[in-house]
Amino acid sequence: MWALPLLLLSVPVADSLKGTVLALGSGHPLAGVVVGIGAQQVTSDSAGHFALAGSASRLHLTWNGKTGTGVIPSGQDDEALRVVIDTETQELESTIEREDWHLVGRWGMPGFFDRARQGFGTFFTRNDLARTGYASLKDLLRSLGITHGCLRDGTGCGAMIYYRSNPVLVSIYVDGVFQRNEQADELPLDAVTGIEYYPLPDPPRPALTSSRQWMVKTDYLQQLPLQEFTVVIWTRNFYQRLAQR
Repeated sequence: MWALPLLLLSVPVADSLKGTVLALGSGHPLAGVVVGIGAQQVTSDSAGHFALAGSASRLHLTWNGKTGTGVIPSGQDDEALRVVIDTETQELESTIEREDWHLVGRWGMPGFFDRARQGFGTFFTRNDLARTGYASLKDLLRSLGITHGCLRDGTGCGAMIYYRSNPVLVSIYVDGVFQRNEQADELPLDAVTGIEYYPLPDPPRPALTSSRQWMVKTDYLQQLPLQEFTVVIWTRNFYQRLAQR
């Protein structure tokens, strides 16, 4: 009896793109966004969710008569996407990240919303800033107990907070870049999309908490020494650069 060779046929699994659409101003899910690749289109549901069959390097987005294109970062096609859209610009500007990208390594507002949900620090969305009516960053920082001044030894001036009766300078990052300008706290808020503040006192240094891990990663990426009190600011320019890449 002849033995017939057994052929194992692998059935290809269709690629897919799925994810959630969020509004940049609030972090809330955005329904009614038409998400497309090629000729295929779907509309995000009430939770902002969408799913498409196939793969692509860009998503085409339409919402409320506005259109835009977002670049999909490299990765596995079956990994969920986080699509954050600025709905207040003339054309839809977006940033897209993989949802499973580690929390402390995600730049911009996708990571901002994740960190806010985890209760790290103090967070202000653009909608929050509009409600407060603060004209500049300095006004907002004052509400957090941060003033403008100089260290007693004359080694530096800028945004400052008192910890245990000692003045400590507050580090300010704008779009991931450390601001060395002593007047960085005078930044106008009209272009700001989100602000996060981490009050980590030193001395003594506390244990390596989740919020500290995010700051360590931030400074690691910037190759700068970690400062204990940090304000991280994201602006529209950050998303315009992403939209143009």
